[in-house]
Amino acid sequence: MPSKKSQTFSFEAGRDYQSVYFLKIDAAGHSSIVARNTTDIVERFFEAFESSVRAEIDEARKLNGCMYSQFWGWAGDGGLCVVYDAQEESRALRTAIEAACNILTRKLAPLRENLKKLKANGEFRIRAAVHKGTMRYTDFDRHGSIHSKDLNFVAHLEVATPHDTVTISKDIFEQCPIEIQKLFYELPFEFEHRKTFAFSERPNRDVKMDWVTKISISDSKSISFLPRRYSESEKSEIISAADSEVVDLGTALSTCSHYLVSGKRPSYYRNSVIKLLERGVRYVCLALNPDSDIAKKYAEQRHEPDLITKTASSIENLTRFATSISNPNFEVWLYSTLPHFASISIDRKQNGLMIFAPYLPNLGLEDIPRADTPHMLLRNSIVEPFSVQVNNYIDYLLGEKTTKRAI
Repeated sequence: MPSKKSQTFSFEAGRDYQSVYFLKIDAAGHSSIVARNTTDIVERFFEAFESSVRAEIDEARKLNGCMYSQFWGWAGDGGLCVVYDAQEESRALRTAIEAACNILTRKLAPLRENLKKLKANGEFRIRAAVHKGTMRYTDFDRHGSIHSKDLNFVAHLEVATPHDTVTISKDIFEQCPIEIQKLFYELPFEFEHRKTFAFSERPNRDVKMDWVTKISISDSKSISFLPRRYSESEKSEIISAADSEVVDLGTALSTCSHYLVSGKRPSYYRNSVIKLLERGVRYVCLALNPDSDIAKKYAEQRHEPDLITKTASSIENLTRFATSISNPNFEVWLYSTLPHFASISIDRKQNGLMIFAPYLPNLGLEDIPRADTPHMLLRNSIVEPFSVQVNNYIDYLLGEKTTKRAI
C-alpha cells in the first residue's frame, strides 16, 4: 500500500511533461446562488466548497503516494487541478479519479446540507472531468499561459458534463484498473473525436439524456431555446438589433397588437417599434385574413371559435397604431393560407436573427395557445438552410395573389 506523504515534486520551466492528469471541477448553479443570497452566505458556502475539494484531493494524493497535485487557479466556483507522478503514472491516475469520484460521493450531500443550514436560496450541483496529456511547463507565475490541446479538451469536457457527474476520456478509462472501470459506463457519441465515460450516483438514463442534449451531435448547433414565449421587454431588446427590416408573422398577432396600443407603462415593445420606424427600419406584420375561408376552417380545426373576432380586433388595433404614428415603414399584410408557425425575422436577408415558434396541433384534448409553444432564438447563418426556407415562405406570402395589404 502506498504510504502517506507530502508533495515531493516541482515542475521545471521550459520542459515538456507527458502523462499529466488534469482534473477540472465546477460548481454548477454558482451564478444563481450568488444572485439570490447575501455576500456573507455566498462566501461562507463557497469557501466550504473549496476547502472540501482541496481536502479530498490532498487525501487522495497522500493515500496513493502521488508526487504532485496542485490547483492552478481557483475561480470561486471551481478550478483546474494538475496531478502528476514522475515515477509511477498509476499513482496520478488513481489520485485524480478517486478524488473526483469521492468529491461526489462524500462531499456533495454535506455541502447541500450546509447550504440548507445557511438558509440559502439556490441549487448546488457539481461537474467534474478528468483527462491526461502533454504540456510544456512555463513557470510558477504563468500557469494560465500554459497551452495544451489536452488542457483545452478537459475544459470543454467539464462544461459538457451533466451535473453531479464525473466524466473521463477513453485514454484514461483504458488505463484504469478493473475495479475503477466498473464504476464508469460509456456515454453515447464521441465528444471532440473521443469516446467518453461517466460516473454518477444519478440514474444512468438521466445522465445519458442530459449528455446528448449538451454535446454537439453531427452538425448540430447551439441555439437559445425557451419553453415559453419571450417577454415583452425581451422581445423589445431583440428587435432593437434590426438595421433594415422586421417581419412579424403570426396568426392573430394578438400579442403584438396589444403591446402597440395597450397604453400601459412602460411600453417596451411600442417604444422599440417606434424607434425602429424612426430609424427607417421597415416593420411588417403578417396576419391571417379573418375574412378568408381558410381562417374559418383553421378556427374549427383548432377549436378556437373566437379566432376570427380576435384576429379582426388585432387588425383594428394595428390600424390604430399605424394612424397614431403615420409612418410609411409600418405595414400590415393579410394572408389566406394555413398557418404553420409564428416568427419574428430581424434583417432576414442580411444574416439576421429569428424568433421561431412552431404551432402544436390543438385536438381539443388540451388547450395549447399558439403563443405559449416553445420559442427559439436563431442566428440565420447557423441554422441554414432552415432560415432560408422560412425566408422563402415569407416571400411567398408577401407575393401571393390572395395576400392583401391592410395598411
